[in-house]
Amino acid sequence: MAEQDIPITQVQPKHAGGRPKLYTSVDEVAEIIEEYFDYCDNRIQHIYSAKADGVIEVINPAPYTMSGLAVKLGMDRRSLLNYSKDEQFFPTIKAARDKVEADIEERMNDKQTFTPGLIFNAKNNFGWVDQTKVEHSGEINRNATEEELDAIIERSTNKASKDT
Repeated sequence: MAEQDIPITQVQPKHAGGRPKLYTSVDEVAEIIEEYFDYCDNRIQHIYSAKADGVIEVINPAPYTMSGLAVKLGMDRRSLLNYSKDEQFFPTIKAARDKVEADIEERMNDKQTFTPGLIFNAKNNFGWVDQTKVEHSGEINRNATEEELDAIIERSTNKASKDT
């Protein structure tokens, strides 16, 4: 029997899985991020002006958002956050996140631009939390009888009424 020519296939290295990254260059990402912030700072709005009897262009800065930044980069917010896990992109994405967070904080402190959504944004995108401080003084007796607990409550109530 004659030998058959058996094609030798090259072994391709396996891909780690998932979609390949959109960007491999930090400079390209930094440039697009800068374009996003420039757009926000110089956003043009067309409004009707009775005085000019027509539509005029007015600069109306847009708020910075992580979602807006992600869309400019051609991805969703979660993908953008994943880029920040790559040490190559971390400083660039962190600087952009810090700029967005600072913008949100400034708008929270401005009566004209404040909305409750800014608080939601700060809590969900930047780890802000409401904090409640509880102070306790005195001892806790986990084996106290009901009478002892009643006495503690009575003393506490009397002290509170004396303080007012």
